[in-house]
Amino acid sequence: MVFSSNIFLFVFLPSFLLLYVPTPRRYKNHLLLLANLLFYALGTGTYVLLLAISVIANYVFARIILQLADRWKTYFFWLSVVFNLSFLVYYKYRAFLLGISDSALHFFGVDIPVTAPELVLPLGISFFTFQAISYLADVYLEQVEPTKSLVDFGTYHSLFPQLLAGPIVRYSEVAAQVVTRNLTWEGAAEGTYRFTLGLGKKLLIANPIGSVSEAIFSLPQAELGFVVAWLGAFSYGLQAYYDFAGYSDMAIGLGRILGFKLPENFNQPFRAQSITEFWRRWHITLFRWFRDYVFIPLGGSRPSVRSYFALVFVFVLCGLWHGPTPNFVIWGAYQGVLMAIERYVAIRYGRVQRGIWAMPLTFGLTVLGFAFIRCSDLSFGWHYLSVMVGISRPEVVYYPIWYYLEADKQFVYAVAIFFAWFPVERLSALGTAGGVRLAVKYASAFVVMALSVISLSASSFNPFIYFRF
Repeated sequence: MVFSSNIFLFVFLPSFLLLYVPTPRRYKNHLLLLANLLFYALGTGTYVLLLAISVIANYVFARIILQLADRWKTYFFWLSVVFNLSFLVYYKYRAFLLGISDSALHFFGVDIPVTAPELVLPLGISFFTFQAISYLADVYLEQVEPTKSLVDFGTYHSLFPQLLAGPIVRYSEVAAQVVTRNLTWEGAAEGTYRFTLGLGKKLLIANPIGSVSEAIFSLPQAELGFVVAWLGAFSYGLQAYYDFAGYSDMAIGLGRILGFKLPENFNQPFRAQSITEFWRRWHITLFRWFRDYVFIPLGGSRPSVRSYFALVFVFVLCGLWHGPTPNFVIWGAYQGVLMAIERYVAIRYGRVQRGIWAMPLTFGLTVLGFAFIRCSDLSFGWHYLSVMVGISRPEVVYYPIWYYLEADKQFVYAVAIFFAWFPVERLSALGTAGGVRLAVKYASAFVVMALSVISLSASSFNPFIYFRF
């Protein structure tokens, strides 16, 4: 079940809120925990047992870590990390690792087929696994006090607004809100507005642009031309941004309605003037997770040769987190190398040089990476990039670029480009009176909601890219 679905919008959410709002404060977490598990069960079936195991196990792990002496605390902490990662490895990376083993055996002349049946990936497993590890790490480092209530921890760990695709929330950010929070009309209004904004990003921008991306990346290699290839990569970049940022907006909005203030996850990343800045604006909570729990412990924050290797290693892991395929591994290494180069330049010359070309250059390098991970395999990925840089040319072109850019699509692209690059903070300065500004704000939200519902009813193309992760 996804947020941009009729069953969620018109059945699950209103039914839950009708029960949640009048429920006494001391029982709100009990109801919310049941709603979290029901939400996950409706989307994944029996995999809800996996989530329940994660809740119970990590609650117990944190309580044990709190009681142990230093030496045993360290051993048990790493044991708990391995426990969490074992589910992720089994469901997400088993086929990838067995494929590597099979290739290695063939290389050494051993012909023993190593195969495994395909498994359905539990939705959101990468997100709630990383969230659990952050909780255990903060308890281990004595940065947070573990909660004594299993219900409170379960509410945090399985919170349905951000369960499937983030943001990745650190316990310290919501610890007080988990225990007690206030439901206000202001919070409900702001949350509804934010949710509507995200729904519009998803249904009115990401989906139409995604249909263009889908058509171009489905072309036979012989028909792929330079301009069309760039349009496909550009479209996929915009689709990924509005798809994921839209989900994050909906998650933050829902959290606000329920009394939670979840961390921001996107800040107009295509305005970045360097790859380093891009990753401070794109999927902010994931970048922060890798920085705090992998990069810094590896010594990456110190100016040494180790920091460059740490950067590349972290982004290889980041690529693997996004997908267990060679394309994602290479994409991660590519991002890490670019970051290492920028780090060297910043240390050597004081800062990364910025100018009129910084933003388009950063975006171009980013789009090349998006194109590569969108391709189905390495062969197609290399061919697609070779077309984008002008090395390969099409054998035949059946459809020019305008075939993909009909009048309605042109309008969507114009809106997408505006809100991706225009400094939106300037919009708050528009208008002459606060009341007028609020009226325009909520009237526009009503229009966006109406158009989104119409789009949801009229279109069957409604993928969520980050649900694969």
